Parts: sequence; C-alpha cells; structure tokens
Amino acid sequence: MSPLRPTPLTRGTAPRQIRAVRYAAAALAVAAALTGCGIRLETPAPTAPAPDLTEIVRSRSVDDALELAAGARAASTGASPQAQEVLSRVADFSTQQAVELGGIYDSGLAAPTPSPSTAAAAPSAAVDATRVLALLTTAEQTAAADATDVPGGGLARLLASIAAARAGLVAQLAAALGVPAAAAGAPAGQLPAATPDNGATASDPSPTVSTSSAAPRPANVPTAERIAIVAAEDQAGYGFEVLAAKLDNPSRSVARTAAAAHRARAETWAQEWTLDATTSDPRRATYALPAGLDDPSTAVAFAQSLEIGLTTTYASAVADSASVSRSGLIAALMTASGDATAWGAPLVAFPGLPERVR
Repeated sequence: MSPLRPTPLTRGTAPRQIRAVRYAAAALAVAAALTGCGIRLETPAPTAPAPDLTEIVRSRSVDDALELAAGARAASTGASPQAQEVLSRVADFSTQQAVELGGIYDSGLAAPTPSPSTAAAAPSAAVDATRVLALLTTAEQTAAADATDVPGGGLARLLASIAAARAGLVAQLAAALGVPAAAAGAPAGQLPAATPDNGATASDPSPTVSTSSAAPRPANVPTAERIAIVAAEDQAGYGFEVLAAKLDNPSRSVARTAAAAHRARAETWAQEWTLDATTSDPRRATYALPAGLDDPSTAVAFAQSLEIGLTTTYASAVADSASVSRSGLIAALMTASGDATAWGAPLVAFPGLPERVR
C-alpha cells in the first residue's frame, strides 16, 4: 500500500498556520522591545491620589513643624543666650514632631520644577526670634484646631500633644524675649477655675483654667475615660492637699490653689457625666502617697508627677472621644502640661504621650 499523502487542502493549510504563528511571535517581540525601551502604548500617565482630610491635616502639620525647625535655627544667630536655648528646643521638638507625623509625603512621581520667576516672586522674610514666636503661636492654634476636627483618634491625640508642647514653647520663648505671650490657641473647654485659698495671693504662680460658656462640654467620652479623668483629677486634688501641709510658702499657697482646682474639676466632671454619688464614682477618701514627702525635692517631684499623669489621661481621652467632645479635653491637656512645667518638670516634645518620651 502506498503511503498517505497530504491532500491539496492539507498542503495549503499548514504553511498558513506556520506563517500566522510567526507573525504573532514577531508582534510579541516588538511589544516586548517597546516595553523594554520604556514606551507604553495608549497608557495614561500616572497621577498622585487625591488627599483626604486626614492627609491634608497631616501634611499641613508636617509643613508647620519643618517651617518652625528651619526658622528657629535661622533665628538663633544673633539671639540672646536665653532665646538661643529656647530656639534650640523649638528646632529639636519640631524636627521630632515632623518625623512622628510621618514626614513629607512622597508619591514617587516626578514633581514639576518651579520656574526661576516663580521662585523669585515670593522672597522669604528675614527670620528672627520674634517672628518665630508668631509662627509658633499660629502653629499651636492650628494643631489644637486640627486635633479637634481630624477624623482619626490617633492623629488627634498626637496633634493635641504637639499643641501642648508648642504652648509651652510659646511661654518660654516669650519669657526669653521679655514680651507678653500671645493667648493660648487651644479651644478652652468649660472647666472650673481654681478657687483661691485664703493663703493664696495674686502674685502666686497658681495654675488656673479659664472657663468659657460657649465651649462645648465633652459629652461623647467613653465611660472608661470619664472614670479615669474623674479619678485622676480627684487624686491630684488629694495629693496637692497633702503637699500644702508639707511645703513652705510660697509653694504651700500654690499647692492649696492647685488642690482646689483639681477637686473642683473632679466634681464638675463627675456631675456632668452623672457619676456623682453613684457606684461608678471612682473618687476615694484617700490615695496612696510616695514616701519622703517631707523632703522638698521629693514633694516637688510628686507635684510634677501628678500633673504629668493628668496629661496622659487627657491625651488618651482625646484619642477615644468623638471630635465634638475633644475641645475641652485638649484644653485640659494643655493646662496640665503647663502646670507640670510650672512645678519644674522639663517640657517635652510630646506631653501626654509617654511612649514617645526620649
């Protein structure tokens, strides 16, 4: 039998199939070559994603911190030794804060290069210590306002802490320059003012809290945070009452005034949050005290620890509470931070955030 031979149809189909495969392979090779050369066919250029409110706030906060750091370094030249010390602290704190905020956002896309005419159109003003004080005051106000409004509790807590640090720096730099400090930028919560003791005088550096009937009371605060705040304020009141019996004037008068303020705040919070005279009321008749309070240095250190503990309590409440309730908590955090430094505690870059203490 003779071998099978391809029919005319078979003979014509095979070459066509081979040619089709070759054409496809050639097309793939051309596409691969173009891709390797960096040519993208019919592909739109990548664009950076639109920032949401959290990213807008974060980026603005980073910009403020970097501007403060650069301005403080520039203003150190020619400043007095006292001002130089504070300006160095401003630069150091601001650098740390920019890092903790996440730094400058980098999308990975090429940024447009500004033209020489655009760069020359906005010459920077000369930076001196007075200008840094103004920048610092504005940045404090911005951080406090952003901490109130930003959606995320973690960022709100960080910004509230940064606002407290900047408030302390404003006071220190103003004192070094011999000028009045600008009004604090944090929105004041409706907290009870200190009730002066008969032994207190107007000249005592007594920690006080201003009240504002227009400021919202922190209503939307978790129960655990409410209990913690009432307990911490009452414990501070008890501690300062003990210190008032141990210290000599003028510290005794300051301690008495502080005790009255803390007791009043504890009572105000307890009544506002309906904890007063309930089984949930955390206030106690006495609290544990450290040993050695007859030593003035130990007593002062204890006063510092009471106020520092309050900064941690209020910062935690800022993170866990609704934005409409943060205003008064931020004000209380800033007050506690200022009172801690008034008792001699060093100002830190992140008051109320013990995990970031260096």
